[in-house]
Amino acid sequence: MDSSPPEVVIFDLETIIETEAIIEFGAIIVCPQTLVEKEYFSSLVRPRHDEEFGGFEERSNGLNMDEIVSSNIYFSDIAHTVYDMLDGRIWVGHYIKNFDCGLLEDAFHEIQQPPPKPLDVIDTWELCEMFRGEVDNLKMATLAEYLGLGEQIHRSLADVRLNLRLFRRCVELFYL
Repeated sequence: MDSSPPEVVIFDLETIIETEAIIEFGAIIVCPQTLVEKEYFSSLVRPRHDEEFGGFEERSNGLNMDEIVSSNIYFSDIAHTVYDMLDGRIWVGHYIKNFDCGLLEDAFHEIQQPPPKPLDVIDTWELCEMFRGEVDNLKMATLAEYLGLGEQIHRSLADVRLNLRLFRRCVELFYL
């Protein structure tokens, strides 16, 4: 019987808010004992229909529609990798319970594949509730600035790594 702790994966979706289309997925698997990155995956995701771009404009992080379209990578192209990264692991993310998890499940249903199932879900938004009153809001950018963790870039892999720093800081503050 394997007594090792379950693996932890931190993930993030970049989306077009108006249409809820996923345009980028990023995830890292971290060692559950040390919270050190072991493996990562990131990919742009082209929406299935161009109208899902809605009023999308180039973002301050440099992400633009041409880059997404020219990647020619649809969610169905990366679904197997996304599933393998997430299924049966503890999921960590910022505001994932109310946003990312639902969009991810919808994306798998859209391509008629079963979605991955988490062993548990840890939302750093909820972990950071104790900062309410000390900060204007619980957005990751605000919390990262408050805690001196760096700037949020709004690219999935960079944001996942920032969320790892936020998660580590929460573990330090709350449990050590």
